[in-house]
Amino acid sequence: MESYQITTDEDMMTSGQRHPIQARWKVGTKSDGTLIALETDVYDNAGYSQDMSGAVMDRCCTHLENCYEIPHVLIRSHVCKTNTHSNTAFRGFGGPQAMYIIECL
Repeated sequence: MESYQITTDEDMMTSGQRHPIQARWKVGTKSDGTLIALETDVYDNAGYSQDMSGAVMDRCCTHLENCYEIPHVLIRSHVCKTNTHSNTAFRGFGGPQAMYIIECL
């Protein structure tokens, strides 16, 4: 029987990775730049199956403010089924994505 070993590139293309997340936002600030309002839609690329996508999105939403105190926040989350490999969670479970989003603001 012939065996086949996949390359690292093939493995990375077909294995679940950290969830790609996209955010669209509107912010309100004071004249000094202090954030006072945030409205955002967060889109989580689940891949072809949900796997841990719901838990990743929950953590992303609860960590989105990170260390900032924003008095008025509205977050809408969307777990999106796509035609790519199923994404999974490890270590941060959506926390790193959330921190990246808020730091971009």
